[in-house]
Amino acid sequence: MRAFKSRSIALVLTLVVLASPVSSAASHLPQEPVGVNEKRAASFGSVVQNNTTAGDQKSSYGDPDQDVLGWEDGVWYNEPIEVNKDDGLTKRERQLYVAQIKARVEHLRQLEFEQPVSIETISPSEYRTRTGNQLQFYNQSGVSEWQNQVWEALFIVDEPSNFGSEYAATVGSTTLGFYDPSTDTMVLPESDEGNQYNDVVLAHEFTHALQDQHFGIGLARYYRHINTWDEVLGEQGLSEGDATYIHQQYLARCGNIWKCHETRSLFDYSNNVSNLNIGLALYGFQPYSDGPVYVQELLHSGGWEAVNEAYRHPPRTSKRIIHPAQESTNTTAPLSFTDTSRNNWTTYRNAAVSQVWGENGSDTVGEAGIYTMFWYQSQRHEENVIDPRSNFVPEQRGYDSLNYTSAPSEGWVNDRLIPYQNGAKRGYVWLTKWRSSRDARQFHRAYLELLGLNDAQRVSDNVWVISDGGFADAFYVVRDGRTVTVVNGPTPEDLTEIRPGINASSRNYSR
Repeated sequence: MRAFKSRSIALVLTLVVLASPVSSAASHLPQEPVGVNEKRAASFGSVVQNNTTAGDQKSSYGDPDQDVLGWEDGVWYNEPIEVNKDDGLTKRERQLYVAQIKARVEHLRQLEFEQPVSIETISPSEYRTRTGNQLQFYNQSGVSEWQNQVWEALFIVDEPSNFGSEYAATVGSTTLGFYDPSTDTMVLPESDEGNQYNDVVLAHEFTHALQDQHFGIGLARYYRHINTWDEVLGEQGLSEGDATYIHQQYLARCGNIWKCHETRSLFDYSNNVSNLNIGLALYGFQPYSDGPVYVQELLHSGGWEAVNEAYRHPPRTSKRIIHPAQESTNTTAPLSFTDTSRNNWTTYRNAAVSQVWGENGSDTVGEAGIYTMFWYQSQRHEENVIDPRSNFVPEQRGYDSLNYTSAPSEGWVNDRLIPYQNGAKRGYVWLTKWRSSRDARQFHRAYLELLGLNDAQRVSDNVWVISDGGFADAFYVVRDGRTVTVVNGPTPEDLTEIRPGINASSRNYSR
């Protein structure tokens, strides 16, 4: 049961389409066939194994004596096939079309399909219901309260809102398909034009099917060490990065080496996401943006064998995916915590939620979570704690879609966020550890600026109070060397109950 939450995230949120508030963002996403640009196609092709690039020149299309890479259901990956999607696919055309995409994914990923994969198309409403049902975990008693506090701490979901509802709405409206490992089935929503068969969507989801067949990403044991949000994003950097890398490679060959049949911009399929939580969407997109760069690093170091080996010990932090060239980014610095709360304030350590989420009553949001917090609040208030526009200047053009680095987040080495409860009252303690005192100061300063965006008033040396709005609470914020501690509660008096020993008196304060 412990792995259920990770499985639902990793396999449902399989192709996020981020509806950016900045129109130029779309130009950085892999949404058009880039193979027509020979220089760009060459830059993609240069990181593929030599045998796959050479194989693109195959000219004989006879059926082999046995199943081989690049041949599926009687079709070679580069064999000319007669398919016309303009007037709808016939049954035979659909068979050819799907078989060739499977063959191309095999050819690119250098893994053989070991069993069939079905495709099911359902109505948009049924699709939203089904994805929502897979995320009901987050609305369970205890889990919902925990998650609400975590995402409130990140200033992404405010107190009147419910994380489970907002997350389900975001996933249901920004995904174009998912692979269900329990039934070996790819599920696609119908579009206004009928069945949504897009080369990119199918290539991405078929890659997930290969991952499931070869590495067991649909099995509970694969997720036995994935218990926090940051560990979820670390793993997704591998599995989603792998699938995104393959669909980028696929597109790089379209129009130049291969004839492709449906490569319209993925944005053409996106639903109305203007009212969704863009902070959750940005956070969920991080593995799709940075993951392909991580996979590219593995390929350069050891080919597809290195990528396959990574599934034995998936990345554990989003930092590992954001900074793939830094080997130390997969480890965290020790960060101890002892609960000293009193007067009925308790953690969730002994609650049922601790059996299915978190580690010893705490969560870890990681570098990606902290970056998203600062970006979302800056974008929302049109103020620059960090410059929101920098998100649309990726560090690694070609594979990297968006930028997830900033001065107050990239020095992260660990964090623990511990939710508290006391009847109807909620609070949390958030410990963050940084690479250096300078990094800690940058985070501390940026966090105080974020409080200022929400009209926080300083009421004592280290205590701020937000009086109105969805994040109205009291905050104790202090830096000690490389560690920054945040204590949150409804009032300054609650802060001293959650964390006795801190000086949180609410005397009037003037600079």
